[in-house]
Amino acid sequence: MTEPDLHFSPGGTLEGFTSAGVQAFNELNPDAIVRELIQNSLDAVREDGREEAMMRFELSEIALAEVPAIETYRERFDRAVASQRQRLGGELPAQAAMVADAIRDELEKDTVQVLSVLDNGLGLDEQRMLGLLADGLSVKTSAGAGAVGNGHLTAIPASNLRYVLYGGLRAGGRQIATGHAVLASFADEQGRRMGKDGYYALSVSPSMETPYDFVPAGAMAPLIKTRLDWIAANFDSGTGAAVIIPGFNGFREPGELWALISKAAACSFFAAIADGHLQIAYQDGSGEQRLDQSTIAGVFAGELAGERRARHFLSGGRAAQAYQTATRGRPYSVDVGCGRVEVRLLDSEDGRSRIDLCRNGMWISDRLPRLNISKFTDRKPFHALIKVTARDGDIHSLIRKSEGPLHNHIEAKKWLQPHEKRRLENAFKKIADFLLDTLERFAQETFAVDDFLNIHIEDSGAVGGLRAGNIGKFEEEPARPPRSPKGGSRSKGGAEGDGNGAGDGGGGGGDSNPNAFRRSGNAVPFGAVPVPTGLRACLVELHPQAALNADTEAEIRFILDENIDTSCDRSSEEQFVSLKAVALNGMAVADEQLIKGDAGVLGVRLGRFAPDEPHRLSFEYELPAGFAVPAGERVFLRAEIVCRRKQTGQQP
Repeated sequence: MTEPDLHFSPGGTLEGFTSAGVQAFNELNPDAIVRELIQNSLDAVREDGREEAMMRFELSEIALAEVPAIETYRERFDRAVASQRQRLGGELPAQAAMVADAIRDELEKDTVQVLSVLDNGLGLDEQRMLGLLADGLSVKTSAGAGAVGNGHLTAIPASNLRYVLYGGLRAGGRQIATGHAVLASFADEQGRRMGKDGYYALSVSPSMETPYDFVPAGAMAPLIKTRLDWIAANFDSGTGAAVIIPGFNGFREPGELWALISKAAACSFFAAIADGHLQIAYQDGSGEQRLDQSTIAGVFAGELAGERRARHFLSGGRAAQAYQTATRGRPYSVDVGCGRVEVRLLDSEDGRSRIDLCRNGMWISDRLPRLNISKFTDRKPFHALIKVTARDGDIHSLIRKSEGPLHNHIEAKKWLQPHEKRRLENAFKKIADFLLDTLERFAQETFAVDDFLNIHIEDSGAVGGLRAGNIGKFEEEPARPPRSPKGGSRSKGGAEGDGNGAGDGGGGGGDSNPNAFRRSGNAVPFGAVPVPTGLRACLVELHPQAALNADTEAEIRFILDENIDTSCDRSSEEQFVSLKAVALNGMAVADEQLIKGDAGVLGVRLGRFAPDEPHRLSFEYELPAGFAVPAGERVFLRAEIVCRRKQTGQQP
């Protein structure tokens, strides 16, 4: 039998080590890689008519010589480097050089790390292997996921060799294997230009129908064969697939690998895990760990629940809240015109309303057409989780087709035909109508507080010198914190101040437009700087100008202003700082007067707050988890002042 090898084909586009197809996924580790691998396994199980997906992540170390076709790989890599240098005048560009250096370092090792990902799906055959290796081609059924078809490329950056192997076990015990290496264009022995992509196969051909002669069990490298044999012996399905990443680089992320994998899995697949449709095991030299229906609550009970920022997907804190809705929410079945979906509703504990969408157990988005949170401002705060599966009708395929490459947002206009877009938007409108009919309204009575408060910042070494003036008139519905939309001016200077809130620290001042603060959520911006304790500190002087009604009380919370964080590229919500050592007029604030949330103390209940004299509110604060502010940079906060009607049983 012909021995399998790593085959590169002539021609194609001239490409370097930083080809766009791979670089697009280079900064998404590890969440996007783990998410894509799990999604593919869930889809493979559902296509086989089963509900429970079982996955196994194994971290091991092997001799470099055990990597299939590694000597051919080495020879082609050397040619690629030489060809690229010759074409570019002797030196590789910096980014390409980094890729080449990482590959060279890996090739100089005696042993390399390998991450193997095994599942109990329906396995791989020639047709599915072809779809796997193709760019923009998918052979998944309507029960599967994705409209773009390039998900396999997400795993390439996890290998320093940029080489991933695949094995499939089909019903009846038939095994098949292939692999994909991504290097750069090079000149072969005859001087022909060869493409960057190499495929582990018996042979490759220019045929459209049979471009690859895949590797059967009898010729398969032990690295792949042993994984498929393990699937056959340990999964009841008798079928499955293996994704094997030699030269595994730990996703280029610090921290223990299982913590990265379990976090990515829990934050994206909390619904599938909560429903018992997904179990994940992890094995390394120290033993086995598991993520399933019985352990996921423990994952969210740790530091993950305090995470407030994440790249591209849900933060740990938001995922923990969505998980609570998935497990404790009241279930409803809603007719959306093109199918029925399950909607779970849970009262919000932090005063913020949210709507999340999961499809086939995977979180997709919290930004949905016709389901803007602003529609529900007269309803009591809630969390809603929309759960859509392939059994729910056309709504599933419409959502699936409208997702982007990472399956983390809805782009109906980009991916759907006009008539499909209308159907999807109408379906979301029906969900909005259901929520409006089901959710409890706030009391409709409103009340006005005239010139309630002035606020300015003590000018000391621990704070910026900015002073804020008169809040101005505003109205607020009872028991509902105002949402503070971004926008308006923000002072960045010292004692002179400017823009909204600029004043003299006494009674007057303020914006020339009396409605400015009402539009901006009554949020007064000011600045604070780091203090030696490592926490941050503020001393705020509050000047009440009018007494509140007997059944009315005031609250204050502090929000990070926009554009201060240097570490994150996605935030869909305001971020409150966590308060420490809170004191009013020099006296520690009682515990029952503190407003608490998952991230700690988020605000202070000021009660009646009589206007007899200025009140001095001092506190230290911590930034939300995941924020990074350069040393010495000023942190900007906004004070959110809330007047609300007392509720029965509410703390004064």
